[in-house]
Amino acid sequence: MSVETFQPQPRPESGVDPQTGIDNSIGWEDTGPYVPIPKRYGSPKTSGIECTIKPGEQTFDIRLSR
Repeated sequence: MSVETFQPQPRPESGVDPQTGIDNSIGWEDTGPYVPIPKRYGSPKTSGIECTIKPGEQTFDIRLSR
C-alpha cells in the first residue's frame, strides 16, 4: 500500500472572471494545511504499510513517521 499527497492550489480570487464569466469563488472548499509525506510512503515496496481489506465499509488509521 502507498500514500500520496498533493499540495493544494491556492484559492482563486473571489468574483466573476471577466473573460469567462465564471464565479471563481464557487466550488472551493478549505482543504486544511498541506502536510508533506516522506517519500518512502509513496511506493508499496518501501512503505511498510499493510492492511487486510474485508467486504463492507472500513476505516484505516495509518500512522506515518518521519
